Amino acid sequence: MKAICVALLSVLLGAVSVSPALALTITNDTEESLKVTIEKWQRRVNTGDSAEFTPTSPPVLLQFELRYYYITCEAGADDKVRVETGQCYVNGVAAGESQVRM
Repeated sequence: MKAICVALLSVLLGAVSVSPALALTITNDTEESLKVTIEKWQRRVNTGDSAEFTPTSPPVLLQFELRYYYITCEAGADDKVRVETGQCYVNGVAAGESQVRM
């Protein structure tokens, strides 16, 4: 009986650990705080900091707000997004440009 319980517990733990959650990583490389909006999620990311987001249905539209710019780009569930002044990079490739904020 004890061996069966150990075997079942091992199978259960193996099944849980096999499916990792995919998370989108956003890094702020600007000189000011960055407001990030994805789906219904909003967060401020300080200069040099990163944030992670797990999208419900990738790809998702990312909206960034800086003091003088709006930037939009699209990214998948396991992408690395880096924001510089006026530009969004997804996995190192330019993916969105800024619009001047009025």
